[in-house]
Amino acid sequence: MVITVNLGKITFDMNQVPEELRSIVSQKTFSSFLSFAIDHLTRNNYKNIHLEEGLLRFERNSEKLQVNFTNLLKHIIARKHPIIGKQRSWKKSTGDYLDNFFSGITFTDSILSDFSKAKTYLTVRLHSQTAYTEKSPFDSIQHHVYRIDIPDTYIVLALDLPNTFHLLTKKQIEKWGIAEADLFEIARTKVGNQIEKITAKKRDWNGVPIVTLFDGDYSAAYCSDFRNNCDNIIGEIGSLVAFPTKGSVFVHMISSKEAFSEALPIFSEQVNKFYTEDPGPITNNLYWFDGQSFIKFDISHQNGAITYTTPHPLVARLNAR
Repeated sequence: MVITVNLGKITFDMNQVPEELRSIVSQKTFSSFLSFAIDHLTRNNYKNIHLEEGLLRFERNSEKLQVNFTNLLKHIIARKHPIIGKQRSWKKSTGDYLDNFFSGITFTDSILSDFSKAKTYLTVRLHSQTAYTEKSPFDSIQHHVYRIDIPDTYIVLALDLPNTFHLLTKKQIEKWGIAEADLFEIARTKVGNQIEKITAKKRDWNGVPIVTLFDGDYSAAYCSDFRNNCDNIIGEIGSLVAFPTKGSVFVHMISSKEAFSEALPIFSEQVNKFYTEDPGPITNNLYWFDGQSFIKFDISHQNGAITYTTPHPLVARLNAR
């Protein structure tokens, strides 16, 4: 199914509902919601509207904006609507959601103009490098404020605003006159204060002890500063760590070669299950935290199977025990 909008002949390829939505919406419902959103944006003079990887993108007065269409749809579907007039109710809810988003833009602008206000909202987000592509300049990582502490991922500076996370750009922080390193330190302190929202639990998965840290918004960001925030779950030979989604982190404290060999297949199986099935995927990479930094396992794919190769420094440590 293809929807064409008379705004520069914008075309939406609607052949597939995103995988994470297939269990809750049909193709017809997904298309209806997209039509509601397009109509509302068009009436408000937004141009160049297009849907890309779950994000609805548009422009007005040369300003590029985006809203998470997947979150919009989930938010509205989760609400109870009357059976009679459901389509009409969905249409109104879609417009209300977008109006609230636009109000949030005004709120964000007021914060960005004053560092004393912005400081309160600073945070970090953990994203896979594959989330950014030069094919889409709007999402180029070079526009954002980031650091790489975990291989194949970006730790991106953001504002933790009501109902949304706003990724900061280099242009937006220029007026503050604060060094990026200092901003990251402030942000990580703020993330560290989210510990009460994170559910940490030691589990026994088929005889393998694994610590899980769950929270829909903060788990990955919190554990990205592993040395400071997770020092109590660093094993004798470091820890096996994974960040499958933004809301889940898995840790196995390494104590011996035998225990590690038993843990690795079970650990990797659970990581891939969460990575493929849960919302907000980041990466199915595995990492060894050696006490100071993250070292990535080599990963290969063949005939539908995934193979992880233990880093040589970890092999040496395990053999030396």
